[in-house]
Amino acid sequence: MSKMRETHFTTGEFAQLCGVSKHTLFHYDQIGIFSPAVKEENGYRYYSIAQIDVFHVIGLLKDLDMPLEQIKAYLDRRSPVEFVQLLEGKEKELTEKIETLQRMRKLIQHKIVLTQTATQVDVNKMGIKFSEERYLVVSKVKSTENLKNLIISVGEHMKLCEEHGIYSPYSIGGMIDYQNVLRGEYDDYDSFYTQVTELDQPIPVVTREAGHYLIAYHRGNYDNLDIALDRMAGYIKEHALTVKGGIYVDLLLDDLSSNEEDYLFELSVLVV
Repeated sequence: MSKMRETHFTTGEFAQLCGVSKHTLFHYDQIGIFSPAVKEENGYRYYSIAQIDVFHVIGLLKDLDMPLEQIKAYLDRRSPVEFVQLLEGKEKELTEKIETLQRMRKLIQHKIVLTQTATQVDVNKMGIKFSEERYLVVSKVKSTENLKNLIISVGEHMKLCEEHGIYSPYSIGGMIDYQNVLRGEYDDYDSFYTQVTELDQPIPVVTREAGHYLIAYHRGNYDNLDIALDRMAGYIKEHALTVKGGIYVDLLLDDLSSNEEDYLFELSVLVV
């Protein structure tokens, strides 16, 4: 038996010891990131005991999502100072990821509650309900000439929110001037908005004032939303209510949870 076998590990032994495949070791050798300590003329390859620690360093850096090319560059110049700088950078990245994941987790939890609440709504019920103030990121609609222009406005609003890192569990809502509804102009939206849970946002936020709102619901799609708007207008006239501001159209159940025919809308307008 070769004396090398008594002090070193074969490729198979080293792979088993480190919990990787022989293919991984061959690949690392091929790209120059980690090679056997000894390569004999007969083709036998041996790894030393000291290389175990180096291999674990590579595993640690991979777990930190460092590409192999960067790992190779680091190993070529590694030092305590370089290692500390590396870990400080990775700590910052991980902190940012954790904050992002926590924000997404909070958003998911909120979306679950909103969806569960929406499934319990009595769509035939209409009435006046007190509503706390809400915070809205608002985009004015530039043109309501046709449906295409409306869709473009929605797209621009979505882009605005993405550019400023605004993520919300609420679907995009729209505001329609009440006088437009009375004229039968049901698609003449004044603005689109995204409701946010906090006032502190990277761009200006509009506060929807607290007060008593007439609330109505509609199950269906945008094409027959006029049915609910007419019902609301009829209720306002019948009860001699005074409207303040426009009608808010909020989509409670959207494509994430329903087919288009089963969308659930909440329509609300401040009454005094």
